[in-house]
Amino acid sequence: MRTAYKVRVYPTAEQAAVLNRTFGCVRLVWNRVLAWRQARYRAECMRTSYAQTDRYLTELKRDGDHDFLYEVSSVPLQQALRHQHTAFVNFFAGRAKYPRFKPRHGRQSATYTRSAFRWRDGRLFLAKMGDPIAFVWSWPEVGPASIDPATVTISRRAGRRLVVIDRWFPSSKTCSACGHLLAALSLSTRHWTCPDCGTRHDRDVNAAKNILAAGRAVPACGADVSPQGSSLRRSAVKQEAQPARAGIPVL
Repeated sequence: MRTAYKVRVYPTAEQAAVLNRTFGCVRLVWNRVLAWRQARYRAECMRTSYAQTDRYLTELKRDGDHDFLYEVSSVPLQQALRHQHTAFVNFFAGRAKYPRFKPRHGRQSATYTRSAFRWRDGRLFLAKMGDPIAFVWSWPEVGPASIDPATVTISRRAGRRLVVIDRWFPSSKTCSACGHLLAALSLSTRHWTCPDCGTRHDRDVNAAKNILAAGRAVPACGADVSPQGSSLRRSAVKQEAQPARAGIPVL
């Protein structure tokens, strides 16, 4: 059975620039190929296969105007073609709407397969990135009895201690600066300001800081990371002495 994990990364300025270029290239490839599909269908009334889009991407890279596509990993570009092909398969099968162009603004994404990243000595490396990326793992919503033994083994080999955080721990709505707990925080709210200390939070960054602090508090002071008790959350937050580092699996 496959297990999905959420990972919050903390790239350097140089790595962020590479990721932004990758997002832009993925968007460009998606939109250019989609426009080419539409033009081809209007001219020839023929559907386009994945292999044909792959050849089109190769030609696009070699036309002299898109050399920058070589500056990013080819894997996310190929994955964009696969996602678009799947989108058209679902459209023609009546399972989805017609694929749309990707806007310049809004949420951006890029898909890396196993061939484009590696895990070595507790560090995460992405293709074309060079240095490892700092990150924090977020354990999926399962109980301790469901923990994958392989994850425990990886943690031990990396010299890390595995700490399981209660699934109901309010990491998103607890201020990582002062420990104030909001009464409620909707899923659509991506940023919020603490009414106690005035700290402005990115929802995911704040949650990652709280998870990291809570994970460190367990071996440091024996705290029981549970959803009850604001004093516990405050003590856990105070344990955070530095930002997230590569290879600290706080799960």
